[in-house]
Amino acid sequence: MYQYLSMEKINTFIAGLPTWVIVLLCIIVFMGIVGQWALYSKCDLPGFAALVPVWNVSVFLRIVGRPSNQGWLVMVPPLVMLLSILFIPNLIVGAVIGGIFMLPWAWFMIKVYVEVCQSFGKRNMSSYILIVIFNGLYLFNLALSQDEKYEGPIYKEGDQPKLF
Repeated sequence: MYQYLSMEKINTFIAGLPTWVIVLLCIIVFMGIVGQWALYSKCDLPGFAALVPVWNVSVFLRIVGRPSNQGWLVMVPPLVMLLSILFIPNLIVGAVIGGIFMLPWAWFMIKVYVEVCQSFGKRNMSSYILIVIFNGLYLFNLALSQDEKYEGPIYKEGDQPKLF
């Protein structure tokens, strides 16, 4: 009746992954770190911040001029979703509760990604759609393209950007 997600099931799942999936995940993580490092460097921010888990959120928000204290909205909802799936006995109920927390997170992340586009002078709908669909690859392209120039944060010192 109830479906429990146990550590045994998680370990069995991970052990059953084919080698090519693990290699692909490693390549994606490597590209993410390189892209984030290059993006931060292009924005005259410390590139090695891409390696520090909480600091990288603060630095990423600084690209568009958002205050660092809005980083909680980036970090907390995915953690709540993970914990609700792991610790609520009914998997469906846990997924629904986690999904409710993820809706404002998704809206905020889309807004921040669009603001990153605007910080690089991309103010057309096609850029907004591309960054929402291919966000990591689009940021990788922004970071490594010689044609793209960082114009500065869209929110200036003293501005209070809206959360939603």
